[in-house]
Amino acid sequence: MTVTGTNLNGATAVDFGTTPGTITADSSTSVTATSPAGTGTVDVTVATPTGVSPPVAADQFAFGSQP
Repeated sequence: MTVTGTNLNGATAVDFGTTPGTITADSSTSVTATSPAGTGTVDVTVATPTGVSPPVAADQFAFGSQP
């Protein structure tokens, strides 16, 4: 999945709920990540050297859904 936003350069983690995903690419405006296995709907957060994004409903991920 691709997470878009601002100030994402140097992303160190993308978490799907409490489970970490795998970052495969990042830039200042996007992070591409692979989700772990899971079920349900979870908040997605991104950690960068300047902090962690807050969980918001618009950033939720539903396991098993297709883009």
